[in-house]
Amino acid sequence: MLKQSVIGIFGPLSRESAWMVKSISDTKEIPHIQTRYDNYQQRSSCGINLYPHPSSLSKAFADVIKTWGWKNFIVIYENNDSLIRISSLLKLEVTEAAGVRMIQLPATQDYRSMFRQIRQTQETNILLDCSIEWLPEVLIQAQQTGLMIENYNYIITCLDLHTLDLQPYRYSGVNITGFRLINPSKPFVQDIMKGEKYLKEFKVEEIPAKAALLYDAVNLFKKTIMEFKHHSIEVGDINNAMDQPIPTCESQTSWKAGFSIINAMKVTEWLGLTGLVKFDYEGFRTNIELQIIELTEDGIHDKGTWNSSTGVHINTITLPQIDPDQSQEMANTTFRVIISLTKPYGMRKPSKDKLEGNERFEGFAVDFVHELSLLSNFKYEILIQEDNANGEKKKAPNGTEYWDGMIGALLSDKADLAIADLTMSKDRAEYVEFSTPFMDLGIAILFIQPKKENPSLFSFLFPFSDVVWLLVLAAYIGMSLQIYIMARLSPYEWTNPYPCIQEPEELENQFTLSNSFWFTIGALMQQGSEVAPMSPSTRMAAGIWWFFTLIMVSSYTANLAAFLTVENEVSEFNNAQELAKQNKIVYGAKERGTTKYFFRDSNVEEYKHMFAFMSDHPELMTDSNEEGVKKVLESNGGYAFLMESSAIDYEKEQHCELAQVGPLLDNKNYGIAMRKGTWYANTISKDVLVLQEKGTLSSLKRKWWKEKYSKNCQEDKKNDAETLKLGNVGGVFLVLIAGVCFAFLVMLYELTKTLRATAKEEKVSLKRELAREMKFIMKCKTVKPARRCDERSLLGSHSENNNSGSGNGNGYDIRQRLKHLST
Repeated sequence: MLKQSVIGIFGPLSRESAWMVKSISDTKEIPHIQTRYDNYQQRSSCGINLYPHPSSLSKAFADVIKTWGWKNFIVIYENNDSLIRISSLLKLEVTEAAGVRMIQLPATQDYRSMFRQIRQTQETNILLDCSIEWLPEVLIQAQQTGLMIENYNYIITCLDLHTLDLQPYRYSGVNITGFRLINPSKPFVQDIMKGEKYLKEFKVEEIPAKAALLYDAVNLFKKTIMEFKHHSIEVGDINNAMDQPIPTCESQTSWKAGFSIINAMKVTEWLGLTGLVKFDYEGFRTNIELQIIELTEDGIHDKGTWNSSTGVHINTITLPQIDPDQSQEMANTTFRVIISLTKPYGMRKPSKDKLEGNERFEGFAVDFVHELSLLSNFKYEILIQEDNANGEKKKAPNGTEYWDGMIGALLSDKADLAIADLTMSKDRAEYVEFSTPFMDLGIAILFIQPKKENPSLFSFLFPFSDVVWLLVLAAYIGMSLQIYIMARLSPYEWTNPYPCIQEPEELENQFTLSNSFWFTIGALMQQGSEVAPMSPSTRMAAGIWWFFTLIMVSSYTANLAAFLTVENEVSEFNNAQELAKQNKIVYGAKERGTTKYFFRDSNVEEYKHMFAFMSDHPELMTDSNEEGVKKVLESNGGYAFLMESSAIDYEKEQHCELAQVGPLLDNKNYGIAMRKGTWYANTISKDVLVLQEKGTLSSLKRKWWKEKYSKNCQEDKKNDAETLKLGNVGGVFLVLIAGVCFAFLVMLYELTKTLRATAKEEKVSLKRELAREMKFIMKCKTVKPARRCDERSLLGSHSENNNSGSGNGNGYDIRQRLKHLST
């Protein structure tokens, strides 16, 4: 590029390439303009970066968290680079005594298990920091695991959130807050979009940050060059410098105009798509303004702004306007609110005194309608649905259709509002009107807690997988043979069996085949043996084997405790599909409710089978959830009850022996039911939204599900011990193999050194001496004839032919040799 006489370089977006380009640009003094996020953004002599500095972004995230009032939250980050961007969060004054939990996204790109763990923590505030490439998949998997519902609050740090398709989450009730550099409401942004021909085909709300930054960078560079052209005094010097040829990489010079241009860019201001482009004295962008956006049912909504100088500014929240006459009418109205005596939605309040009116009842629905009355200042009277029926369409003897239960009470004008565990269904929505959903749930299976598995007689084998056990056995056999062979090859392992005799006739090797296996098994069992290596090579091999056994035995011992002390739980089934296929456990549901109709209308084969089974066995159906829970408790594991997950959560707190089995079978909502066309429907829906935003509904659910009348059941600790597989201990096998190979090389050096000295002394070839040694080793004898110095001198004075004819193995009998010489 320098050979083409470029006077400015934009990009690249790759980190590795950008650092190389930056180095060359600084050396040759060529203006280098970057528009990418850089965690290690540093002051550059001949470069600038239009992307906000990491410290500025950290401050923006921290300011919003403080504005939102988060005391406890979870930070989900993609990689180590993300930690720099969110570093300021760990320094917040408001979090000094609060909990900030850091969780990294798994590299496997399967985030479901991570989200399930987050859901178990009951933490609803999440800061999500990941790149735009992975953000869609992260959000989808969060939705699949039930974390994209009401009460969950997300702050997403990616500046391109507005470019994603967020349609699947618009009606889920989840609160998503994000940031973007482009503020479409600004007049100068609208002017740019209208003035540039090639931008007219784009929607300003969908332009990614990197495209907007590149547009501003090019125009800033253009503006700087044009200002040079119009200067009166400096024009000549600058133009002369700009007319000079650009130095190539091979030259030793630099471009004289480079510093002038880059310094001029640092003091130039430009109103672009990303707002005011302005730099401080170090060349970092300053006066940054980010638009705070949130997801609503209508799409992306402008929540406010953040400025690096002034901080967070939240726009005034505009709620649906209510007619003053309607508001006055609400204050003068007494609503008849019908509830059912279903725990914890409605219950009779225990009291020694006689209670009257609304004071007779308590529960989630009672507190809920009280909070609504405080917002709109209406009065209410609580009525009871005696049969606890939510409502079912039936046919009269004359053929006419009618609704019973609470839906029937609304249609017959016996009640104005119905607040209970009332599911918003298609059939009901045709006759009554529902408010904004106040609770999300789904159908699940209620069953007793899984039983403890009886311990296995061979549980001591569980710490290692089958593959690891086989590899340990192979390592034991291989190491024993390795030491046996090395001891026979190493000359230092052949020792004098009788220390009192200075010149023995025979040498012994302690590493017989049986001793080799005994030595390795003694080390493996941490007991040792009476056999000990003497040569450097065998000692090195033994040391590596001891290291191997240390790691393996320590790993085995640490993992064995969990398998011997913790009992695993065994469940008869794990989901609805397995429940439908087995014949041992029966199951049922509430006779008059949407749970039964879900199985009736389902297209899933297993669910159809379950509905047929329940239809054939009406004795398994119940009139209420309480009756179903009682059946589960009395069946001792022979009956499962299908009911809403919200009710299961409550029953689990009341009966510690109960549990939910498997995931949710569907997703549904509870809403307040009213007659169609009522004038107060919009006000009730608006008030429900207000209570959700204030966190009142979450507090009420926590009160009646976790605190009030709860037994505070403590979940049993699960067995977290997992069988150690090859991936856990593979490294120690590699160390063993490498150490043994090195020890074998040392043994070869010892053998070669000794044979070379012997061959030189006896004046024979090394090849012949090596062959003679191998021939003896192949005999697998543990006793070796000794070779002494007087024998070697006699051998040196005789011919090689006589030597070859009188040899005995690897040495000679001195008496036979003297007899031969005298003859």
